[in-house]
Amino acid sequence: MKPQQCRPSDKDVALFKKESSYITRLYSRYRIIPDKIEIMPQSYQIWLQRQYKYCHQFPSTGALALVYLMHHFPESTISVYGLDFLKNEIGHYWEKITKHRTIHNMKGEAKLVRELQATGRVIFKT
Repeated sequence: MKPQQCRPSDKDVALFKKESSYITRLYSRYRIIPDKIEIMPQSYQIWLQRQYKYCHQFPSTGALALVYLMHHFPESTISVYGLDFLKNEIGHYWEKITKHRTIHNMKGEAKLVRELQATGRVIFKT
C-alpha cells in the first residue's frame, strides 16, 4: 500500500498566494512597514502536514508558532506560558465549552510537543 501524500492542493496554494498578495497591498495602503510584520510561510504548515500526518487537517496556530520559532531561533529555548497542548480537552482558552471534535490533529500535536520537550528546546510553564 502506498503511503498517503500530504500536499496542499493547487487551490490551497493559489488561495495562500492571493491572501499574501492582499495583505501586502494592505501594508502599502496603510503605510505599515513590511519589515515589521511577517506572513508565516506556507512551508511551515506543509512541513507539519508531512512530518506529523496532518493530511486533510490543519495544525493549530500554537503548533505553527512553535515550529516557526524553532526554525528562526535555532539556538534558543522557547518558553510557553499558560497553554497545555497535552490536555485531553479540545477548545480555545477563551471558550467555556469543551468541543467533541476539531479540525486539528490533537494526537499529532501532542506527539510534536512531547518530541520538542524531550529535546529541551521547548519548556511549558504554567
